Amino acid sequence: MGLGQVEVAEIPAWTYEGKSPSIFTFFESIALAGLEDKEIKVTATDQKKLLGYAVFGRRVITVHRDATVESVVDTGFGRDSDSATWPASTVRDAAAAKKQLRPGTTGPDYFSYS
Repeated sequence: MGLGQVEVAEIPAWTYEGKSPSIFTFFESIALAGLEDKEIKVTATDQKKLLGYAVFGRRVITVHRDATVESVVDTGFGRDSDSATWPASTVRDAAAAKKQLRPGTTGPDYFSYS
């Protein structure tokens, strides 16, 4: 499936209601919704409810069972792409810093990771 064809995931409110936004809430809600290891898009509103900040923007992500998040972005009109896989700690730190994670991108709006 092309990155533009990935639909926005529905994350049921019962998976996060009454919980504070955190890395734990994010991974738990994704797991409870049955969305692990699937390419998904998560709305900015849901990212804020789960993490406290829209870390991934509109990008396609895959949340893995090993507590990592992978993202792939097209860089050449579908012919080339950049990808990155981040551990939960990097996602947590990006949310705390109110910065986005995007493979191959740097700048004031993006979290610096290595």
